[in-house]
Amino acid sequence: MGDPLCAVVVSLRAKPGMEEALKAELRALVGPVRSTAGAAGQLTYDQHQDRADPSRFMIYELWLSRGHWEEYHKDDPPALRQGVAQCSFTGHLERDDVG
Repeated sequence: MGDPLCAVVVSLRAKPGMEEALKAELRALVGPVRSTAGAAGQLTYDQHQDRADPSRFMIYELWLSRGHWEEYHKDDPPALRQGVAQCSFTGHLERDDVG
């Protein structure tokens, strides 16, 4: 039996007044992530904004394994997340091996 799938959930809360800026930063990641991560073992990449609280965002990723996720992100440049970090107040990452 192979490695279990790896689910990643990222929760972000925009700083006051930065909701649209964070939304733009996150949207800018969709194309590049979807065009490269699939070949690296990513099965799903979705972003969501809470309709009741527009300052809250969630990213959901499903990977073939934790090893695939770690390999894909091992060389992430700090600038990749800089814009998101400047716009978000809090962030939380959860990983879980499923299956």
